[in-house]
Amino acid sequence: MAGQLQADSKLVCSRSMLYRVKEAVLREVFAEDEKSFEYLPRYLSAFCDRNQGTITNLERDHSGNFSRVLVALDPAWFSGGQAIFGVDAAHMKHRLYNGIQIVLVARDGNFQNRVAAVALAPLEDHANYLWFFQILVRHGFRSEMYVF
Repeated sequence: MAGQLQADSKLVCSRSMLYRVKEAVLREVFAEDEKSFEYLPRYLSAFCDRNQGTITNLERDHSGNFSRVLVALDPAWFSGGQAIFGVDAAHMKHRLYNGIQIVLVARDGNFQNRVAAVALAPLEDHANYLWFFQILVRHGFRSEMYVF
């Protein structure tokens, strides 16, 4: 890369300088904007306001940092479907977030999958699944319909 830079623009840079520039650019691109997390409660509230029957649950740790969040649509939206729900979790691989995403998917009358709820949690463990399902059951999703 140093050779290409010199040939293209007549700039001479050492490999260590290019490495430092690359790291500085990556830090800037992937910098965590502290203010963006401050907007999350308002975004969730606005989402609920615009989607009748939708609930959200945002939790923070003892330091006030993001811990986990859940967004669940109105269970009535899925009453005309097949009453079959699937649950899956995926590990998030990102420089800033390495938690899991839990998704509740409903099957409609046309055999199409529809997302009913999504959560981000720090770990794939019993406590986070219990938190996820307890909120869904309190919201009106029937627990006997889940398929894994």
